Amino acid sequence: MNWKIYILTALMGLSLILTPPIVRAELLTTGEVLPGTLLSAPEKRDGSYLGVTGNDDFSVRDIDADAVLIQYFSMYCPHCQADAPDTVALYELIEAEEELEGVLKFIGIGIKNSDYEVNYFRDEYDIPFPMFSDKTGAFMHDAGVLLTPTYMLVARDDSGEMVVVFTQVGKIDDPTEFLEILRQHLADR
Repeated sequence: MNWKIYILTALMGLSLILTPPIVRAELLTTGEVLPGTLLSAPEKRDGSYLGVTGNDDFSVRDIDADAVLIQYFSMYCPHCQADAPDTVALYELIEAEEELEGVLKFIGIGIKNSDYEVNYFRDEYDIPFPMFSDKTGAFMHDAGVLLTPTYMLVARDDSGEMVVVFTQVGKIDDPTEFLEILRQHLADR
């Protein structure tokens, strides 16, 4: 009789190991608070851009800006690769706008990508904005991201939380038009 209990226990344990983690069923929507999932400490140049100092992990809430545009990507995503030049152009447009200085920052989060994979993508496509790995899929889970690329604009509310004001699943296509969409959503909040 004991052998049946051992086998049943082993099968239950194996099923727990082989079951994929539960992913949030839907992408965060407008008005929802971005969870405080931690990113690894940024490189010095990225920390300076983000206003995050030290060697500690941090959350998007810690970034010194009123709003943050997050690009969820994967090194293996052909759409993300094709979109890379447009993301660079969008970053350059944001940085060229005096009125957006200190207001809007841009980061990338590599879904289920290692530090190596994120750095490879960043180097391969000359990405100038900070990029971080989401090795465990925590950001993917917490934000409900299922497809890449996904863009999420979050803005600080009165309590200091970062609240979703806009999401887009899929490529940017036209960086100038996309920046105007971002401006509109920032103005509407």
